[in-house]
Amino acid sequence: DGGAGEGGAASWFGSPLQLAAPSRSLLVPFPTLNASFSSANSGKATASGASDRGARGSTSLVYKQWHPQVSVLFSDIVSYTSMSLENEPEEVMALLHTLFSKFDSMLDVFGVYKVESWGDSYLACTGLHNESQDHAQDLIDFAREMHIAASSITVPNTGEPLQIRVGIHSGPLHTAVVGMCRARYSLFGDTVNTASRMESTGIPGKCQISEDTYNLLSAESKGEWSLRGEVHVKGRGIMTTYIMDPLARLAPVMEH
Repeated sequence: DGGAGEGGAASWFGSPLQLAAPSRSLLVPFPTLNASFSSANSGKATASGASDRGARGSTSLVYKQWHPQVSVLFSDIVSYTSMSLENEPEEVMALLHTLFSKFDSMLDVFGVYKVESWGDSYLACTGLHNESQDHAQDLIDFAREMHIAASSITVPNTGEPLQIRVGIHSGPLHTAVVGMCRARYSLFGDTVNTASRMESTGIPGKCQISEDTYNLLSAESKGEWSLRGEVHVKGRGIMTTYIMDPLARLAPVMEH
């Protein structure tokens, strides 16, 4: 599986964690960030596609920002490896395009910022560029609809509804535009790593959140979650997490 997907989460861990920049068509309007991309790629291009800024001694970060409170979501497809082996590449590509298009169509509805998709994995945030006290709830509402959207897609070789696994964690992080060749909008910090672990240690067809995210929810929203208990999280030790089955507990918030 790609990235933080099934069996592959560890490949995304390190210091710093770097993730590709979202396509400009999906960027929340943010002039400073867009200008930073232009600045990072300014100068004469070299054979590699990189700017010659480094050769001219300009290697400083052109954009960086601290975000005090963000919620981060990772998702992957359950049994993606076997699905890729048992279906033609064109079928897998079509399925991923359909799934991610459904996810993308809901971003503005819930105020979610898509950071990246790679392989079967999808990374998104709330509170990153549009600060909101409800960033945790907004991302959970988005996650619920992700599960509903996935269940509307049929796996070609089995005829079964597609299942995903979602993990969410909340906390501070840093962002920056990193590199000179196809400069990357990157996320840095333990919040991102822990969110990925919430997904990789999660349960198929369910959404798992950390206690930090759970504590940001209203009393009513907390009632929708079940205590999973103590989960061993690589790099963090034992963490208390909470689980929700979106398809069993909740009706759709929106029509697809």
